[in-house]
Amino acid sequence: MPGDAVVLVRRMGDEDLEEVGKMYADFYSYHRRIMGSDVTYPPEWGVEELRSVQGEVLVAELDSQLVGFARVKEDEGAYFLKEIYVKPEFRGKGVGRALLRACEEVAGGRLYASVIPANLPALDFFLREGYSFFNTIELTRAEGDVETVILGRVLEAVTPAGFNIGDLTYEVLDGEYCVSICGEVPQDFLAVVKEPEGMTVISREGCGEEADCGYRIIKFGNLPLELVGLMAVVSNSLASEGVSLLAISSYSSDFILVKERDLERALNALSRIPHLRRMR
Repeated sequence: MPGDAVVLVRRMGDEDLEEVGKMYADFYSYHRRIMGSDVTYPPEWGVEELRSVQGEVLVAELDSQLVGFARVKEDEGAYFLKEIYVKPEFRGKGVGRALLRACEEVAGGRLYASVIPANLPALDFFLREGYSFFNTIELTRAEGDVETVILGRVLEAVTPAGFNIGDLTYEVLDGEYCVSICGEVPQDFLAVVKEPEGMTVISREGCGEEADCGYRIIKFGNLPLELVGLMAVVSNSLASEGVSLLAISSYSSDFILVKERDLERALNALSRIPHLRRMR
């Protein structure tokens, strides 16, 4: 019986293209259907799409049959689950879980998935597997704006000592370090971020003339360009902590602007992003 067999997950090979193409077409036909469209995609469409997609495509075998697939793609340091599909007759046998765990191994740190709210089985699946909501966004597509829920799961434990950007280490310090920088602790002191070549005091004075005194700048020095591609991830992660992102810059003066009352939660949220990992 298929239910008695072990699910084998491996990378897709050329010999799998035709069968996975059928599942790929079924996946997108299903999504169009639950969005109220009668458009369906033929297997040939799925095969052609798979020839050009980016990322890593994994397939699941049960009793030597291809029964599901998933695709995970790295986007400048963040990993996104683009598709995951199991043939209807093989659902409830652990195939989806096996595919998801294999994708998490590829991701290593945090894996994100986007699901339209109408896809209740998918939402239930991710929540049961330990994923949590980050944000709800609207994606503009040819068929109109589509509401999409972003979910994610932390795959490694972190501690609140500080965080890394690329190979550079940053620390969040307490008010005692302000004395060596300012000679005193500012009355409106919030935190100090220790940079590789100095420190930045986060306080009312740190906002500069362009910012209202109700906002605070989290300055990182020279952020790597990778963060530009992660702006949506930054926004979603902050939103998961109830933080409103007012601005983000990644040019000569790199900063993230948030409301004063949100500073601590913002630092916590940012430290969980792959390119802003906290130190172990």
